[in-house]
Amino acid sequence: MSIFKKKSSLTVYTGLMLAALALAVAVAPARPVQAASNKKKVEKTVRRFFNGARAYKIKKMKKCFAKEPEGVFFTDNKYMRKYCKKRNKTIRYEIRRIKVKHHHAIAVVHVSYPDAYKSIHKACKTAFQYQHRHPSASNKKIQQILYKKIKKYDKKKFPKTNIEKTITIKLVKKKKSWKIKTMTENLLNIPHCRFYDAAYDYFNE
Repeated sequence: MSIFKKKSSLTVYTGLMLAALALAVAVAPARPVQAASNKKKVEKTVRRFFNGARAYKIKKMKKCFAKEPEGVFFTDNKYMRKYCKKRNKTIRYEIRRIKVKHHHAIAVVHVSYPDAYKSIHKACKTAFQYQHRHPSASNKKIQQILYKKIKKYDKKKFPKTNIEKTITIKLVKKKKSWKIKTMTENLLNIPHCRFYDAAYDYFNE
């Protein structure tokens, strides 16, 4: 083999190596950049939910879910919407970590939110005792009584407090955005000052 042929082979080999190296450099950052982008989008969805909960904006909270939850927000109860909107100003949260794998993600969040369990539980008893005595009473009337009693018990019997928890939120990728996979007990109680815990326990005692 002549020296010219050896030089030609070496040149081709070197060219291939440089091309491969250039390709590796171009492709290598893609995965970390994509992962970082997904984490930002997950964080955006989580923040949107908590900020929506803080102001009790129903539409804003609903948009955070992969499947819009029905019948869990106070859409037709202006009294409890007013109550939650006022109490929820004390909601505070910190996203501790986010883990993304393919089309699924997990966000770990430490949250402090209003705990009106005792006031709501006692108010449920009063409101539904009234309903038992007045079976023809309208839903609006029962809602009014419930709201007034919760406020009364907040003021005179049970001090306003917050509960702190670290929760895990599961998310799924939908096209280019990330959505909370499903409504959970924790996510239900956060914007509702533990209303659902209290009501469930009252009706199942």
